[in-house]
Amino acid sequence: MPRNTEIRVVMLYDNPEWILGYISRSLREHVNDPGRLRFDIEQAPRERRELHRLHGKYDVIHYLSPGDFYRLGRATCRATVVTVHHVATRVRVRLSSMAAETDVLCAINRECREMMAELPAFDTIPTFFTPFGVDPGFFTPREEGRTVLRERFGLPEDTILLGLSAKKSNDEDQRKGFDRYDALLVRLREQYGTRVRLVVFGPGPEDRFGWSLEDFPEKVRDIVVLPGFLPAEDIPVMYSGLDFYLCLSRLEGGPYPVMECMSCGVKTISTRVGIVEELIEEGKTGFLVDGKNYLERVPQIIDEWTNAPPEKARALSEAARQRIHEKRSWKAVVARSDYPEIYRTAIARWSSRPFAQKWNKRIRFHSAIWRDRLRGKSMETAD
Repeated sequence: MPRNTEIRVVMLYDNPEWILGYISRSLREHVNDPGRLRFDIEQAPRERRELHRLHGKYDVIHYLSPGDFYRLGRATCRATVVTVHHVATRVRVRLSSMAAETDVLCAINRECREMMAELPAFDTIPTFFTPFGVDPGFFTPREEGRTVLRERFGLPEDTILLGLSAKKSNDEDQRKGFDRYDALLVRLREQYGTRVRLVVFGPGPEDRFGWSLEDFPEKVRDIVVLPGFLPAEDIPVMYSGLDFYLCLSRLEGGPYPVMECMSCGVKTISTRVGIVEELIEEGKTGFLVDGKNYLERVPQIIDEWTNAPPEKARALSEAARQRIHEKRSWKAVVARSDYPEIYRTAIARWSSRPFAQKWNKRIRFHSAIWRDRLRGKSMETAD
């Protein structure tokens, strides 16, 4: 494809309210380049037959979720780009089945790139580094956060508020380390009583996959706060009310909440996962712990920094926010990625596929669509 030809791309995300919806909207804002790159976004369809209308409109279909590419049959007859976020077992299995169907892979961190290099057949697939960012203008410290958070849940002024942001269903391979939070809460409950609280952001009891108090040891349920699912505009306010944000994961793609909380000036404590070591400089922009020392180290950090002079805490918060602005603002991360080149590469690879292979993919794709249509009619008849 000539370099002066506009490339038409659609990026498919899983849910507009979840993180991939936010990422796709941010990329549309920062990557779209009329005349060179027309970048649209849509929620991934539920059925393969709905993909048919995309093929006449776009040169490239970019799946922001490997799960959607896998679910929708993999055999699209357009250049295909897939972004990989983490290296859990389920992702490895699905990626192995995608090898022959993907034209370009995008990795958001070093762990993902290393994993893909190890998988059979992936050494021949072009791979690009496409880090994700946050909007420091949205995730910014809110002075009212402390008051809002404590008043909403009727908490005393001297409460020490810790944060965790995650979906309960995301703990495959124990990668989120939820068992570590249980052990830590028991330790903190013994040390601080009900003065310390863990605010768990994410779907609550109203969601069948959401958090409930029964997910935590009985002896610590009185120090767990479940706000439930929050509107996007409330999240920076709630984050700003935290004293510390905790990430005890074993494996992460981001983690996104670490970036968001640091951008809000929250003192952040994290294990060395994902991109954390790029962001946290011990004692200057946050704090690092590991699987062996977190039970002792986290209470030490809480003790030291709860009683720290305000100017010391303020300096750390400002340094954390500055680190995000420099390293992980959308402007910074898009400058490190060449999206037009990614899509040109995908188109070139699709175009160079043997005719028989492309024809086979088209047959498989259209056959799947007709099976879906017939299945739908059968279901309608049954109804």
